Amino acid sequence: MADGTAAHHGSAPVPWQMLAIDGATVAAAGMQFPVLDETGRVSSDYQFITRSPA
Repeated sequence: MADGTAAHHGSAPVPWQMLAIDGATVAAAGMQFPVLDETGRVSSDYQFITRSPA
């Protein structure tokens, strides 16, 4: 994948962070977990929140 995310066994997990307006504080974080079909297109997409907003 172009951004360095590795596809593995039909999925391509992508960690993410949402920053607060100050640009430094992590307001939320999680993992986007797209499942790819045999052509490499997204067939399902799951999102897991690992740190929710306070």
